[in-house]
Amino acid sequence: MPCEMDLKWTLAMVRVLYGMRTGLVWGSFVSYFPLFTSLTRIYRFINYGKKDLILFAYDESGSVPHLWWAPPASGQWNLNVDGCLDIQSQCTSSGGILRDALGTWICGYSSREAAGTIFEAELLAVWRGLLLAWDKGCSSLICESDCAEVVRLILLPTLPESVPCRDILVEIRTLLKRRWDVQVKFIFREANCVADALAKLGRSSAI
Repeated sequence: MPCEMDLKWTLAMVRVLYGMRTGLVWGSFVSYFPLFTSLTRIYRFINYGKKDLILFAYDESGSVPHLWWAPPASGQWNLNVDGCLDIQSQCTSSGGILRDALGTWICGYSSREAAGTIFEAELLAVWRGLLLAWDKGCSSLICESDCAEVVRLILLPTLPESVPCRDILVEIRTLLKRRWDVQVKFIFREANCVADALAKLGRSSAI
C-alpha cells in the first residue's frame, strides 16, 4: 500500500540521517552508521529508488529499532546498558537498568570504570548488566545497547584475534552461553535515555 511504503521510507530516512548525526558527533567510525556508509546509502537510494533504503532501515530480524523504549514480551526481562565518556576529565563510566514486561524497575547500576575508551566502557556496561541479570535469576532476557559496534562484535559467529578489548568480549560471549535465553540488540540512543543517565551518574562513583 502507498501509505505503508511512505511510512517505511520515512523511517528509513530517519535511520540514515540519525547515523550521519552519530558519526559527526562521535568523530569516529565506532558508531552505528559511519558517515561514509550513510552517504553511500543515500547515493544508492537516489540511483536505485526507495526499496534499497527501506531494506537498509531494518535489522536482520526484519524489525526497525524504536525511537522510544518498548517493554519486552510477557515472561521476558529487558536490560538497557550504556557507556559514557566525560570529555573534560576523560572519565569513563557505565550504567544499566533491568525491567520486566510491565516496565517495572527490577534493579539498576552505575559504575565508574577504569576503561581507556568509550568503546571499552560500552562493553563493560554489557558485561556488568548481564552479570546483574543472571544474579537476579533472569531466564529470558533482551539486552539492548546503543553502540552498534558492540552489538555487532558480540553477535559475530567467530571473534577475530585482533579485535579490540577481546578479553571483555570473550567474557560477554561466555556469559551468553549459560543456561538462559538472551537476545542482544541495538537500540537508538533516544530509546536508551535511562541507561544513559545512569552511566553519567557513574562518573561520580569511586572505581
